[in-house]
Amino acid sequence: MILIPKQYENVCLTEYDDALPELRDISQGKPTPLVLISGAHGTGKTRAAYALRRACVENKVRFAMRVAPDLVVSFQALARDDMTEFERRLDYLKNRGGVLVLDDLGAEKTTDFVLQSIYIIIAGRERWGRATVVTTNLTPAELGDKLGDRIASRLCSGVVVKFEERNRRGDER
Repeated sequence: MILIPKQYENVCLTEYDDALPELRDISQGKPTPLVLISGAHGTGKTRAAYALRRACVENKVRFAMRVAPDLVVSFQALARDDMTEFERRLDYLKNRGGVLVLDDLGAEKTTDFVLQSIYIIIAGRERWGRATVVTTNLTPAELGDKLGDRIASRLCSGVVVKFEERNRRGDER
């Protein structure tokens, strides 16, 4: 179960029909390329992800959302304590059907372990045609600098949308 922060409880995918028609297809379970949503903080990227979550639930499409820095911290702890469980969870994110949203990718501290884990998830989902949406504050060039060209190339191989609107956070509270 995904807990919904109060400011995102009533978001609707129709807010994004013009900017991100691919989200509508994803929410209906249609095959789609990876969607990368980039933009400055507060421009609505996470809000769009929660709108997608709501539409997926309404359409009975499997959905998982992970905040990238939180995911990395939990993976690092698991790998230290229980490598079998770490590998099981990594495999689950890589192979599970339905939609996976990685929110705020690029905000995590990068190490070789982190880069390898991210690569395994992104490349695996791409290989098996799994719907994946990634939000980031980084530009495609900055993603290359932060995560390496192999990951950035995959992230930018699908639909890339730049959110350039005003900071919405003041409006959501």
